[in-house]
Amino acid sequence: AYDVARVLSPPALDALPAAAEEEAAIEAAALVAGPRLRNNRIEDNAGVGVSVADGAAAVVEGNSVRGGGGGGVSFSSGARGVARKNELQRNGGAQIAISGRGTAPLVVGNALREAPAAAGVLCS
Repeated sequence: AYDVARVLSPPALDALPAAAEEEAAIEAAALVAGPRLRNNRIEDNAGVGVSVADGAAAVVEGNSVRGGGGGGVSFSSGARGVARKNELQRNGGAQIAISGRGTAPLVVGNALREAPAAAGVLCS
């Protein structure tokens, strides 16, 4: 998984390559305040395409997440932020998953297509 704290010191991740066999292709945690995950193409990864967790407040915008073994975008463990204008297609889990106490992202303007067996948006 890409660890935001190790990838960049400024809070921006633009156009990182997709990981093929990691738990989450891109993972944002509270180690970096306000990371921006923009315009990435993540395809056929083993787990979740983008994971925002541990109180992070990430902007996840304009990404294409397709064919992953897990969900498309996941907010958990008190994460906040925004998921906007992402294209999520044929991911194995929920296209957008929101879970855990205090987790409260804004989710707006995303295209959710071909969710095989899972929910388009799952809040738990």
